[in-house]
Amino acid sequence: MNKSISYIFIFLFFLSQLYAQGGSIACGEVVVNQIPFEFDSTTVDGGETINAIGGIGNAEDIVFTLNVYETIKIDISLCHTETDYDAQMGLYTLDESCDGSNPTNAPSTCGYPNADQGGSSVDCFAEDADACTEAAAPVVGTTASFRPIIYEYDLSPAVGEDTTTYYILVDGYDGDTGNFRLTIEYSQAPFISSTQLHEENNWIDLTFNEFTYGYYQPWSQQNPLEQSDFSINFNQNGGNVDSVTINGISKPNGNSLLGGEQIVRLSLNIFNPPAAGIETIEIGAANDSSIFDGGGASMADTSTTGIIILNGGVSIINSILEEDNSFITIVFSDTIFSDQATTLPVNINDFELIFNQNAGTGGTATNVTIDSIKNNIGETFTGGVDTLRVYLTVTNIPSGAEQIEIKPQDDSSIYSLYGIAMVASRTTGNVFLNDKLAPSITETNLQENNNVSFTTSERLYKTNLSDEVDEENFLFDLDNSPLGSNANDITINSVTTPDASSNVYLYTLNLNISPLPSGVETVYFYSNQTAAIYDSSGNELVDSTELVTLNDKLPPILEPENSSLEESNSYVILTFTEGL
Repeated sequence: MNKSISYIFIFLFFLSQLYAQGGSIACGEVVVNQIPFEFDSTTVDGGETINAIGGIGNAEDIVFTLNVYETIKIDISLCHTETDYDAQMGLYTLDESCDGSNPTNAPSTCGYPNADQGGSSVDCFAEDADACTEAAAPVVGTTASFRPIIYEYDLSPAVGEDTTTYYILVDGYDGDTGNFRLTIEYSQAPFISSTQLHEENNWIDLTFNEFTYGYYQPWSQQNPLEQSDFSINFNQNGGNVDSVTINGISKPNGNSLLGGEQIVRLSLNIFNPPAAGIETIEIGAANDSSIFDGGGASMADTSTTGIIILNGGVSIINSILEEDNSFITIVFSDTIFSDQATTLPVNINDFELIFNQNAGTGGTATNVTIDSIKNNIGETFTGGVDTLRVYLTVTNIPSGAEQIEIKPQDDSSIYSLYGIAMVASRTTGNVFLNDKLAPSITETNLQENNNVSFTTSERLYKTNLSDEVDEENFLFDLDNSPLGSNANDITINSVTTPDASSNVYLYTLNLNISPLPSGVETVYFYSNQTAAIYDSSGNELVDSTELVTLNDKLPPILEPENSSLEESNSYVILTFTEGL
């Protein structure tokens, strides 16, 4: 029975810590029902409930009821982005009449602020908190600068009382009103609440339970944390990595710390990578005076991240697609196997190939599959390997717009030399197929002046794949055998090429035709094999323009021998070489 009672006592004690508040709302407007506590509201149209003794001016306010049954130590904060006006905050007691014009200041038993630190005439009344930096709570869409915090407020029932009701006044500095977020937390020294280790162990993000600073008086100097404020303990455990050190500190987005951050990123130096997945690190404060919260409480050097296993298993460190797309060479960070016991070689069923045709951007290959896998010299293998050739079957000729990605079939398909599974998210990334599609002429047009223009599927180049084509790159076939032909020769004077920024590849062959064509001659143009034409990938143009019939540029000629004067001399009959 006694044992049962003791367990009940422990359980009730736990509940008292978690749900110690609540109770009557008394003279307040919102009761703090439990700690931790968070509440979003506004002081606009809130009325004036309590005079802000110690503050600057009075404003419309909101009053929170905090019933205290036993000694508690709490942090009370308006330091949030949601607080969009200049606020001030203090704690009071009221008599039974709820006379807010004559409140009594709560005991000045807080760690921060004293009167000077809070910009007030009394201790534990906060008009501002210098530690509420932009990094701690970004100001968005407002010019609010006074966002107060009260740290480490020791509150107990008054002598002779089982319960004492305190009133938290959220007021406005010098009459200001606006929206706010109020939070109440049990006071604790800073500690690391969670971590996120980069997949390749390049960095680790540390999330603290509160805003952090590198100086013991953040209300006077809001120094950011530094790399030297942390210690790191490494254990190899028979793994591959020799050591790990911290080599940088920043925000998660890479920007410099400003002071007041809750999340920091530590860059890691991994010596002799890759990790086997059995090495561990543990990060903590360098000492008891390295890391502080906004009230100056320091993080203990015994408070750490706990033991963190480095991400191991296998990753892909390089992938090279053969020029003819026949295979892709994949280099792994470790020797790979198909089973955790590291006895079986990998096979094609251990891999997945993801194909993206990208038809909208010109992809012409319709599928790619894995045909076989071999070692780095193209031979069958029977054990572990760290380099593979994955042979491919490509359906239809690729244009270079298509992509493939190769990855483990799942999280238990491929294992490292240490038997650590390779996660399926570690892939080759998207690899573009090499362009093997020859350029083509898609449209031919004869201009009125007999210049010939044509459109191609891609830009054309000389043999060096950098210079634009010119007249030397083209030949023609002129057929002047039809009856009435007049032209005997064509010269390509120049080639007009598309603008460098254009994605419409229109070329014009500027011609000189002699003698003038009569309109029955035909011609087409093609690549000069001694000065061949290529696309940017080195695929040769083997197409030709369409056959076009030249426009008649030969003027009609009078034939005197076939002309005559009418016998009566009334008219002349004129004969021309063609109709007028």
